[in-house]
Amino acid sequence: MEKQQSKLPPIKNQYSSNNGHESASSQLQQDVHPNGVEYDVQLVGSIPPSSGKQSNQNYLDENQKEVDLESPDLTYNQAKKIRTQVERDVELLRNRVRMLQLEEERALKKINETKKKTSQILDLKKKNDEKFQKQLVEQQQNLGSLKTNQSTNYEKRQKQLIDIKQKQLQMYESKKQDAEQLKQNIRQQQQIKNKLEYDQVMQNQERKNQLKAEKQHAQYKINDYLVTKHERAREETSKKMESEKMQIKNYELEAQQLELYEADLLRKLQETQQKEKNAFNMLESAMIDAAIPKKMRVGANQSLYSQGSGRSQMREGSHQTSVRSSTTKRQR
Repeated sequence: MEKQQSKLPPIKNQYSSNNGHESASSQLQQDVHPNGVEYDVQLVGSIPPSSGKQSNQNYLDENQKEVDLESPDLTYNQAKKIRTQVERDVELLRNRVRMLQLEEERALKKINETKKKTSQILDLKKKNDEKFQKQLVEQQQNLGSLKTNQSTNYEKRQKQLIDIKQKQLQMYESKKQDAEQLKQNIRQQQQIKNKLEYDQVMQNQERKNQLKAEKQHAQYKINDYLVTKHERAREETSKKMESEKMQIKNYELEAQQLELYEADLLRKLQETQQKEKNAFNMLESAMIDAAIPKKMRVGANQSLYSQGSGRSQMREGSHQTSVRSSTTKRQR
């Protein structure tokens, strides 16, 4: 499984506003009716929009309007407060990047599991087709021998027909149980994902409100301090203020890089979710093909054994063509 690298590329752009990340969502639903079987599969995935990035930009814009970092009137405490706030915003960006990396890993894991399940279903379908075709050949042989002695072997032939119907019923019940289990697993995974997304949105909102309150409180203190201590503290804190300015610029640069890296991770995650959707489509095709009644695939309308051998070869060629067509569609 691929893992995202934590190394950030060197980027020197300014803060860029984003109207919100697009939600990647997909929905898959299918109904299959093999001899009365009905089941459906649904997949819904989404990514909550990032609310912290816009608030970071708004915060920096407001602070740039209120306090100019290059202004000779900027005090040490004021610069320290701004540096602390920017540091908190950078930490929020780091947390969101980690969340996106975890979501990417979960999506890749689900893709691998889906591909494995698809391969298992195709193998099982092939084995069932071969077994059922062999049963039909044996049935035709038995029916051919029974023509000379139908009166004495009637009960035996009926028993064979009953056995075949029982096997068909058993396979039908097995497919139905597999479909129900698959739907249950998908519902559980979706519930867990929705809960994680909701918790993340609520945490971001609470943090945003807390930052707004802290910002207002800090602004009140800065205004009081400027009234009483501005002239006396300017000479003493000039060197410290330069150091704080340098830290602010470093954090701003890191925030820019994190935002661009976050956008790149979201793009990759959307591509991964598209791959996940394609994998489920392949699973859907495999399950639908496996659910088709066997008599339609191997051709149950055989009258004589000699004729049945030729028709069996024709059905085998048709089946191979169908498999190649299904493989071509999955590759597309």
